[in-house]
Amino acid sequence: MSMPEAWRNFIQNQGANLLDAYVLGFQDPAHECALGATNDILMDLSHYPLLRAKGDEAQSFLHGQLTNDLQALDAHHMQLQAYCSPKGRVISIMHVLRDGDDFLLQISDALLKSTQQRLQMYMLRAQLTLNHDSDIVAVGIAGPSAKTKLQAVFGLPPGEVYQVTQHDTVKLIRMPGTVPRFQLIGPIEKMTEYWLKLAAHFTSVGSHRWAWLTIAAGQPSLYPATQDQFIPQMLNLDLVGGLNFKKGCYPGQEIVARTHYLGKLKQRMVRANLKSDNLPLPGERLFAANNNNQSVGQVVDAQASPQGGFDLLAVVRTATLADGPLLLGAGDNNAVSLLDLPYSLDKPAS
Repeated sequence: MSMPEAWRNFIQNQGANLLDAYVLGFQDPAHECALGATNDILMDLSHYPLLRAKGDEAQSFLHGQLTNDLQALDAHHMQLQAYCSPKGRVISIMHVLRDGDDFLLQISDALLKSTQQRLQMYMLRAQLTLNHDSDIVAVGIAGPSAKTKLQAVFGLPPGEVYQVTQHDTVKLIRMPGTVPRFQLIGPIEKMTEYWLKLAAHFTSVGSHRWAWLTIAAGQPSLYPATQDQFIPQMLNLDLVGGLNFKKGCYPGQEIVARTHYLGKLKQRMVRANLKSDNLPLPGERLFAANNNNQSVGQVVDAQASPQGGFDLLAVVRTATLADGPLLLGAGDNNAVSLLDLPYSLDKPAS
C-alpha cells in the first residue's frame, strides 16, 4: 500500500528518509535508536492505513467476523481485534474505532489488501462498503513527558489505554506502553498542521521506534510470514484485551473457545533480547539448546534495542522456558535472553 502522495510530499519536506511507504528515519539510525528509550519522539504511522466500513450493517457484519465485542465499542474508545481463519488461526490484527456512524479498521499495510479481500468475500448482501480511506493518516507520539507536551496542544490527553478524545476532525488515542504512548489519526490537511506543532516539542524519528515500543509493551504484530500460524491466545491477545469469550460466533471461535475453557494452551508469546548484528525476521525459528536443538517457537517481531542487540517477541512452547537457553537458529552463538513482559502470562478470568 503506497503512502498518500500529499502526505509523502509533506513528510519528505520535514526531512524523512523513505523506503517505499516506510519512514526509515530523520537522522542517524543509531542515534534514533537511543532516543527511543528516553526521549519524547514523533513518528509517522502511515504504514498502518485504515479501512472505512460504512453502511447500516457495518457493525453487525464486523461483529460477526472479529474476536472482540464490537457492539460494546463507543466513540470514546479504540478496540484491539483479531481476524481468524475457520481453524482459529490469526490472519490479521487490527485496531478499530468509530468515526461517526462508520468504523475505521487500522491494519498493517502488509496485510491490508488480503484482509480487505477476505472480509469482502463474506459480505455477500450485507449493507456496507469497505474501502481504504487514503485521506486519513496516523502519527505516533511517545515519551516520558508526552502527556504534558500533548496537553499544551490538545488540552488534557486521554489517560486510559485505548481511550479516544476528539479534536475537530482528529482523534487522539492512548496506546499501551511502558512509557506514555499515543496515536493521532485524522485527515491529511489537519495532520500536517499538528505534525508541525508537535515537531516543536518532540524529536522526529523513524517508524521503527514505534515498532520497538510495541514490542516493549508486549503487543503482538502480524506479518505475511506469520499469518495463519497462531491462535489468538498464543499471541497473548486474551491478556491484552483483544479477545472476548462471551460475544458469540466468529470464524474460528469454536477452536479459540475450546482452547480457553479446556486449558490446553501450550504456547505463549514472550519478550527477549538477542545480542547480534543481524535483525531477526518474523517467522524465524527458535530452538531449545537442551532439547536436541528442536524448534520450539518462532519470532513474531524484532527491532533494534537501545540497550544493544535486538528486542523481540516470540511465540514459544512454555514447557521449554525452564529447560535452558533458547537459540535463534540452530547455532550456539545466538542465545536469546528472556525479558519481562509488562503483564502476567497467567490465564485471565473467564
